[in-house]
Amino acid sequence: MPGFENKIWGIKYNEPYSAMCYKKVCVLGNCTKVPYPCPGMRKKYFDVYIGYNYPSVSASEQLTIHGCAKVAIDTATPIVQGPAATCLTAGAACIPPVAKAVVIANKVCRETFFACLKTAKLPQEVINKCQIGVYTRHGNA
Repeated sequence: MPGFENKIWGIKYNEPYSAMCYKKVCVLGNCTKVPYPCPGMRKKYFDVYIGYNYPSVSASEQLTIHGCAKVAIDTATPIVQGPAATCLTAGAACIPPVAKAVVIANKVCRETFFACLKTAKLPQEVINKCQIGVYTRHGNA
């Protein structure tokens, strides 16, 4: 199915971690491994995307789907960008509020998209095959 995905926001940050390291210590020929904490920093990322896909349709239906997706994206993006603006000062501490905003933005995005498709009078079988969502990706950078 054709589709589209756009990253609307992201942050890279350092996350501290602690691992257990071992040092070999020998006393009078008797050696043992002694554990000690090894702190470090790990680079992480947290990104927010909006994506949609749709079935193979006519050019006019495709334009309608793209138009409705644009309306939905334009409606959902500010919901995420509000909490994301705090990241300039809060750093990675802004991630939980952004994650909550993603849930709300996803709901608004889907409602707006499907209401637009219905208003445009696309066939229900086409609407049923369309998907849209606001979602996150995160992990080690």
